[in-house]
Amino acid sequence: MCHALSELGEEGNEDYVVCDCLHSFVACLAFQVFDFFAVFITLLVYGAINYSQDTSIHTLLPLFTLILSAIAFPTGAIGLLYEKTNLLVIYNTRISLIVLWSFSWMIVTFLVRGDVVGLVTSLFWFIAAVFYFWGLFVTSKALTYVTSHYKGYDDVDPERVQYIEQLLRDLMDEIKQKELDIAAGAIVADNKPTLEKSSAVAPRRPPEINKAAAAIHTPQVVSNRAVGNLPK
Repeated sequence: MCHALSELGEEGNEDYVVCDCLHSFVACLAFQVFDFFAVFITLLVYGAINYSQDTSIHTLLPLFTLILSAIAFPTGAIGLLYEKTNLLVIYNTRISLIVLWSFSWMIVTFLVRGDVVGLVTSLFWFIAAVFYFWGLFVTSKALTYVTSHYKGYDDVDPERVQYIEQLLRDLMDEIKQKELDIAAGAIVADNKPTLEKSSAVAPRRPPEINKAAAAIHTPQVVSNRAVGNLPK
């Protein structure tokens, strides 16, 4: 079931408000209630007229259109309440066809039947066209709300999920590689001789060599007396 009603008061829903006073979800739901009763009552009226009078194209064609409209009506309620985008698109297309039909049938009725009944019928379909045009706007806003509003923890782009999973896999591979490198370095370090072992194994130099090396690296301080004793 849709949780949109619990989200209407949250921040960020001002982008889905209709006429600066009504949320598109509530407006679309209210329009669907009106749509149901309008189609149902109009279907009964045309059915009664077609039954009481002789069959005419002026009653038979609208009756057939209303039956098709009634069949496609549940797509709107299911699509809105359960946030099924495809069904809501079908309902939105249905409203668009109703608007086109209403304007077309208004013109045909007004031109073909010039009496009072034709004028009243044309006015009725004109009002229906205007109201369903507003319903088209409301349903479009509700469709935008259903497709783009934040749905919580599970509302994640599939491509984003794949990107994050790939980053995690790369990170795990990098960690494993570093562990292998560290392990390989530890093995090499164990094979190297330590300082104590190298000093014990290395051969000792003769003391004369050590004294000569010390004499080379040690600066000699010559006194004035020593300089005076040097032969001229």
